[in-house]
Amino acid sequence: MHRSTKLAAAGLTLTVSLFALVEASGAPQPQPSVTRPVVLAPNLAPLRPIELPHVRGGVLPPHVRHDAGTKPADAGAPVATDAGSAPVTKAFAALTAAQKSAFIAKINSLRASLGAASMQPLVWDDQLARFASTVAGQCELSHSSAAERTNITSWIGTYVGENVAGGAPAALVDATNAAKVSADLDFALTLWWNEKTSYDYATNTCAPGRVCGHFTQVAWAQTKAVGCAVVMCTEYPTLGSAYSVACEFAPGGNIVGQKPY
Repeated sequence: MHRSTKLAAAGLTLTVSLFALVEASGAPQPQPSVTRPVVLAPNLAPLRPIELPHVRGGVLPPHVRHDAGTKPADAGAPVATDAGSAPVTKAFAALTAAQKSAFIAKINSLRASLGAASMQPLVWDDQLARFASTVAGQCELSHSSAAERTNITSWIGTYVGENVAGGAPAALVDATNAAKVSADLDFALTLWWNEKTSYDYATNTCAPGRVCGHFTQVAWAQTKAVGCAVVMCTEYPTLGSAYSVACEFAPGGNIVGQKPY
């Protein structure tokens, strides 16, 4: 049986199929070995690139629009439980060196496929990954603020871009399942990249009613570093148990008047 539910994120409504992927994303079907009946791609990226310039000290001028979202909580180890308290609500996956290398290899392969001479190879940045864990650890489809992302350690004063995604099913124990964590991270990247079908390079715009800002950030040629996090959540908007993925990109893209590559 096929049924759908609508989710609202940052004032925008998403229609999500419980047995099929979000059609607007153009994402392929998940790998047979991983059951993932629900996949969410938050409709938070700009339909057109928005100017978010590099600033000093993380202070944005008043005319610059901030991203949606609330201040992320501190990241850390999986949330512990006290005697007699309620069960933990989230568990942070510890990505291995091999998982980081695999992600970097895939994202650089996708970027290289665009054939842009200006394309920079990405490297993994643990400071960006730490910040990503605070965003994914919110267990909701929302971004951190642009001001917060100009204050990330090692990137102070530089605007950092951010992509987020979430999906189900998930359980806290999955945070220690390397295959599941890698699949969730890979699936988020695929979901973002497949927005390419909604991007018109000639006009530097998304197709009407479609989202492509996640793709343009992944493809932003001048971005040099990325760090990601995967968190398993027992409480997630509408879904209950789900996983949350966030990736931070530095320097950030989606600058008005500029093409990604």
